[in-house]
Amino acid sequence: MSDLREHTDDEIPASAPQVEESDAQPKKKAAKKKRSGVMAKDEKGVSKPARNGRVAQPDFDPGYWADKWQIWWLNERGGGYFMPDPQRGEWMCLTESNLERWLQYYGLAKGNSMEPIRDVERVLLWVQSNRKLDAVLNIAGHRSGVVSVRTLKVLVRKGPNLMPQMPGDWSMLRKMMEGFFHLPIDGPEMPSAFKVYLKGTDRDHKRELAIWKTLIREVEYCEDPAHEYPVVEKRWVFDQTPIFYGWLKLALEVYYRRAAGEDVMRNGQGLVIAGKPDGGKSLLQQYIITPLLGGRMAKPDDFLTGSTNFNSELFASEHLAMGDSPLSTKMEDRLRFGEFIKMIVAEQWHRFHPKGRDAMIVNPVWRLSISINDDQDNLRSLPPIKEGVADKIHLLHANAAEMPMKTTTLDEYRAFGRRLEEELPAFAHWLMNEFQLPECLESGRFGMISIQAPDLMRELFEDSPSGEFLELLDAARWEIMGERVSLWRWVASRADEVKHGDVDDAEAVWTGSAHELKALLTSEECSVSGDIRGMLKMQRIDRILGRLKKEEPLRVEQHRTKTARLWRIARPPQ
Repeated sequence: MSDLREHTDDEIPASAPQVEESDAQPKKKAAKKKRSGVMAKDEKGVSKPARNGRVAQPDFDPGYWADKWQIWWLNERGGGYFMPDPQRGEWMCLTESNLERWLQYYGLAKGNSMEPIRDVERVLLWVQSNRKLDAVLNIAGHRSGVVSVRTLKVLVRKGPNLMPQMPGDWSMLRKMMEGFFHLPIDGPEMPSAFKVYLKGTDRDHKRELAIWKTLIREVEYCEDPAHEYPVVEKRWVFDQTPIFYGWLKLALEVYYRRAAGEDVMRNGQGLVIAGKPDGGKSLLQQYIITPLLGGRMAKPDDFLTGSTNFNSELFASEHLAMGDSPLSTKMEDRLRFGEFIKMIVAEQWHRFHPKGRDAMIVNPVWRLSISINDDQDNLRSLPPIKEGVADKIHLLHANAAEMPMKTTTLDEYRAFGRRLEEELPAFAHWLMNEFQLPECLESGRFGMISIQAPDLMRELFEDSPSGEFLELLDAARWEIMGERVSLWRWVASRADEVKHGDVDDAEAVWTGSAHELKALLTSEECSVSGDIRGMLKMQRIDRILGRLKKEEPLRVEQHRTKTARLWRIARPPQ
């Protein structure tokens, strides 16, 4: 058997029987056979020609071609075949006949009546069996391609269009940012309304002071630069630009690294910008934040207010932007607003529910911004800035800054837009390569600590249940010999056993239990008893005092003994 091999006409062995030409059948000269090459498997186990210099005639491998052209199949309504456009790289949705034409264009043979299953059909059948998708959708922050979302195979047809980072001039943008976020203040002293919320801990006054000193500065300004003899003066400002830059940098770091192939995830706080009407808040959201975050923006207002349960458009946009929409000032709606912010900011997995399809859980990479007017009516639509919400939002107070270029005529307006677009790549490069977040602003969970403008916090505190309670407590009066006195004076004057707490000798600090304070404020003698009773139907007094301990620690503190939990409330400054 070892001697058996193919021979050409010139290689007849001598031992072979001789056949007379007259007896032999006439035969044609046999054509030489081409020697076949060998096949080899690549790292994925797909067979391909070994490229050993021989002419290869391998068996057709449909998996190799499906993998080469990245063909996938979605078997549901609105589905079909998907493959990248070879010219632009964008994913195309193809019918079966369209895909057949593409495969023929690539050189594969299509079946016919004599041989119905050939190369094209074998590729289609292989894709249907081996490259099935569970869903096709765009997920914020995910680059294009097939990704695994838990146990599902999902095709992301388009990722964010991130700004290229290029060194250059962004002086106009810098001037705009400083005009927006350099908030004039009376002086360098830290106001009592400036607080830093650290989850799970009491207030850190030392750190608050360090942050305040980092964010204030003395700058030169000119009230009337067009005057013949302009006067340059100095003033103190609360510089909020490091907060805005830090928020953007931390977001961009996640997006750029994900676009480079890293599977990183990190949430970021919501950004609330309060300012004057027509002050540039929407411009900041639409023409600076949105392009930097990838160019896709969605408005979650309808989903937030319950107008719709479908939210597919939110999942295709990195930037969730709210603004120019009237929000409810009812406490119930404000609390729901707070829960929405907490959901967007704190959670990574969200329920995706498109129309006509089953809901699924996916992990978008979102950033939330909210613009709002800074009058009291609009500020009251924000959720109460209390524990659970305060550490999840930045609250910035923006000026109505003048534009650094004229925008009166259409040509001026277009020139301003072009200049803005030209400077964004340089701004992105500076953020990612040169800007350093001040160390005192760094924090673990989101990368930086949440900061709120103190003047806005004062207004929001006065409108909160705890702020209203403290205001009523300070305004409460009792009558002694025709004189109306405060709580501290009233308790100090009582000699009976039922005096509801104690007051120190200076009549400056009241000490007692929450029950004793409630009895004092709801008694018939108290001038605000009706308002207090109405408030305590909605809120427990010990919970209000607990919030005041964090919001006004210089006035309200807790005092525990072996037998009781007491509270100390200082008299308001005289």
